[in-house]
This record gives sequence, structure tokens and C-alpha cells, in this order.
Amino acid sequence: MRTESWLRIFFPFAVAAPSLLASGCVHPLGPGYDFADRQAEIRVSSAAPDRIRIRVVDELENNGDRPLRSLEVRLPEGPAFGEQKLRVLVQDAEISPRQDSDIDARMMRAPFDPAWQLNEKRKVTTEWDLLPESSTRGTIAASPEGFFIADETAFPLWQTPNGFFAHGGTLPHKELLTVIAPPDFRVLATGKLLKPAADGNLVSRRFLINPQIDFFLYIVAGRYQEKIVRLGQGDVQFWTFRPIDDAAAQTAAERLSSSMKTLTEFFGLATPGKPAAVRIAEAQGELPAEFGAPRDPGGASFPEGALLDPRVFPRGIASEPVLQLAEYELARTWFGWRVRPRPEAQILMGRGMGLFGLVIAAEGRTSDAR
Repeated sequence: MRTESWLRIFFPFAVAAPSLLASGCVHPLGPGYDFADRQAEIRVSSAAPDRIRIRVVDELENNGDRPLRSLEVRLPEGPAFGEQKLRVLVQDAEISPRQDSDIDARMMRAPFDPAWQLNEKRKVTTEWDLLPESSTRGTIAASPEGFFIADETAFPLWQTPNGFFAHGGTLPHKELLTVIAPPDFRVLATGKLLKPAADGNLVSRRFLINPQIDFFLYIVAGRYQEKIVRLGQGDVQFWTFRPIDDAAAQTAAERLSSSMKTLTEFFGLATPGKPAAVRIAEAQGELPAEFGAPRDPGGASFPEGALLDPRVFPRGIASEPVLQLAEYELARTWFGWRVRPRPEAQILMGRGMGLFGLVIAAEGRTSDAR
């Protein structure tokens, strides 16, 4: 009896001992790094606006228990992400990442020569050109009129080393995104917009990002014409490359604002006293449809907004198919940005919840009509 009592007392301590030791030790027990800072710059050439150069500078510190000779990194590699002329530099010396997975073609191993010593900081620069066309995934596109990036994996993703008590991660402690574009570009992005500044004949817009609380990376930029419809339950902002009819914009805005209010009340995360804003932007290229025929127009989502295929706008922004496409993408902002389903759960939690959102929005309209 006494033995059983002692076991009941000490068994929880025995189970928790490894964690207690790991947290209590002054020195790390496994390999790892600290992702201190990320400085990302996207530059649009005024002479050739379809040429977009992306440069990402990451600062990492080896705070593990051993030198590191390499790290895995998931790079924006290949035509699926509109990338060309990819270069990776460690401390300004160019390296040649090698493929490290037969399953994921984007997973690379970045070698360190000399080895990355303990407490040593390394600056890793990744730069590439964004191709002037839509990506096959529909979440990245570029054209002479602008570009959008609505994908958290569009920038390098550093991987935690293998080993017991290894540590690291994909999110830096702080991040600064700079978009340098012609002055007639409108730019929307994650983070807090700082004061714009001149950069030659371009304008530099900087966004201070707190990766712990801000949305994952998204940028919508281009020579947009803006139309804002102000409603009591929240403004609706249209960004299009051609003017849209005032009456159609008003009709669409009333419908989408009502749908956004219904979705916000149902899924939650509403800000008390703040109406739900809606942003609808025309995409810079054709987007693949998730349903219907392969050549049907599609869309993509970003926080509180939707990108729509340019082929839908001749149908009229207030037409039922266009409104349903916009509502579907707005619903996916909950299960695509606020909540990130795993890839294997995308059909149920991504597409499925988008379709469920259409039902919720329709029920909200029916309830309001009673």
C-alpha cells in the first residue's frame, strides 16, 4: 500500500522531469537557432513594371548546443510560385541549396561553410524575380498593372533542426516589409503602415509586422481605381483596374457587407464597436477555379477581403455568380487566414467551410428579409 502511494506521488514528477530539466538548464540541450529579424523588400521597376524583385534578409543566431553545418529551408522555388533567378547568400557569399526531399520539391538544404558556430549570427539573403504571370496555385501573380501575394509560404521558411530538444521556427521575432512601387500604386499588406517615403521616382511603403499577432504575409498592390461604398454596418472597398458602375457597386456592397456581418457574428472574432470591413480587389491575372469547369474564373482570399478573377467583372459586380464567388472567398478568410488548416484538411476545413459560409450568408439574408 505504501509503495503504491509513493508511486502516485512521484510518477508525475518522473514524467515531467525531462521538461523540467530542459527548461531549467542554463545551456541548451539540443541544436537550434533564434530567428531574430527579417527584412523583406519588394521592388517594382518603374521602367518595366512587370519586373518585380524580391529580397529577403534573415538574421539568425546559433543558440543551440553544437555548430551547424546546414539548415533545411523551404524556398519559393519553381514556376508554381512564379520564381526565377533565385539566389541564396550567407554572409554575402552565394551558396547552392540542394534538394532535400523527394516529396516536397521546395525543401532545400542550405550548407554553411565554414560551420555555423555557437552564439554566432548569420545573415541569409534570398532574392528572386517574380514572373509576370499567375502562379499555378492562384495565390501569387504579377502583371504590368500590379501584383499580389496571398500565401504564407511565399517567403523562405526555415525548419527546426533534427534532434532531441531541437529548437527554432519559421517566425522571426520582428519583421519589416518594404514595398517600393510607382506612386500611382495602391498597396495593402499585413502589419502597421509606417510613413511613406520617396525612393527616387518610386514610393517606399514600410509595414512593421509583429509575426506573433499579425496575419501571415499578404500584399495587394497595383494601379487600382478605388470606389468606397460607406454603409452603417461597414464600408465596402472596391479596387479595380477599370471603373465599375455606381449602382452595381452599391448593390454589391450592401449584399457583401451584410454577408460579412453574418459571417463575423457566426464565426466570431468580431471587434466590439467596429463594423466588419470588406475589400474586393481585381486580381492581376486569371485565377484557377476550385469548382466547375477548369477554365471557369476563380478567386483567392486575404484577411477581410477577396481577390476575384478579372474575367468575372464583365459579368457585373452585382451578378449572383460573382457575389457568391466573393462570399465563398470571404468565408475562407476564417479558415485560411485566422485559422490555418493543415494541407490534408484543406478540402474539409478550407473548401468545405467556404461552401458552408455561403449557406450561412444566405440564411442571414433570409432572416433579415422576414
